Amino acid sequence: MSKGTSSTRRVVITGMAGITALGDNWETISSRMAAGETGIRRMDDWDGKYDLRTRLAAPVQDFTLKGKFSRKQLRSMGRVAQMSVDATDKALEMAGFVMIPPSCRAGVLALPMARHLAAPRPFSASPA
Repeated sequence: MSKGTSSTRRVVITGMAGITALGDNWETISSRMAAGETGIRRMDDWDGKYDLRTRLAAPVQDFTLKGKFSRKQLRSMGRVAQMSVDATDKALEMAGFVMIPPSCRAGVLALPMARHLAAPRPFSASPA
């Protein structure tokens, strides 16, 4: 590439986080995965309520975002938005961004990773 026609920009990933059915920190998630846990369970309460062809899900249990926002602010956010905010806060904390200075060029990419990973391996509920 010749100089001036395009520029090469470097991207550095300095922090990441997630809120999953297996946990909300890498130590917990990796240990539960190593133990063979998936977080997937049958949703018996969906029987007869929803017109779905599945009863399997990986629900996130016991998630709260208390302490960071007022009750009024929390009411204006859906659960997925609350999880996104919490995961973003954790990723920024991991990256060491306590406060981003105004002159800093930084960005945050928040996305559901399942769409961007390789095809998942088949899941078997029976022991191998």
